[in-house]
Amino acid sequence: LVSGAFDTLSAVSPKYAQKIRLLRQIAGSGSDVTLLDLGSGTGFNVLDFFLIADAGLVTVIPEPTSVENAYRFVKALYYRCLKHLESSWEHKPLLRAAIDEKNHRGVRTPAELIEDVERRDSEVGKELRKLLSGMRVGIIVSQAREETDYKLAASMSGVCSDYLGVDVFEAGTIPYDDAVWKAVRKRRAVLVDAPNSEFVEACGKLQENLLGAF
Repeated sequence: LVSGAFDTLSAVSPKYAQKIRLLRQIAGSGSDVTLLDLGSGTGFNVLDFFLIADAGLVTVIPEPTSVENAYRFVKALYYRCLKHLESSWEHKPLLRAAIDEKNHRGVRTPAELIEDVERRDSEVGKELRKLLSGMRVGIIVSQAREETDYKLAASMSGVCSDYLGVDVFEAGTIPYDDAVWKAVRKRRAVLVDAPNSEFVEACGKLQENLLGAF
């Protein structure tokens, strides 16, 4: 639904009115499940489509650059959510003050921002926590090779909770498997080309985890 960088510019960057119309149609589609496969980065279109979901999944590989980008995405997602609330929330002045003054008041993380709002008005802070708690983000670790790679999702979940104040759950871990690139070269689905591979088995477990989480 949201095309990547190799498509036409109009498809990659829909106009605001087009985006809003599409978001509304997705929300009111009445389907049992709607899956949005979004591109990477923290552009407004990616963040807005991610936020419309009942739950969103962030895929990382066990490399420093990928993990860092995932943290940045979750943080950007959080602040984008705050911006949406700011535009329609009755306590807009209070929230805007907390966001605009973060550098002067020492507010450097989403968790500190919520605490700052609570210090200003405890009831508003509680309301804000409740509104933001509806944002569900899951972490999928792909191409796991070493034992530490299988602990990465739990580690990231803890960091996001402590540092960002965002509730992130462990969706699952997918091992590195040569069967994947071999199937790609054959232009065949891995499920068809290597149905008994570690990759396919891990995807089955991931599916069970997601069904239980959602």
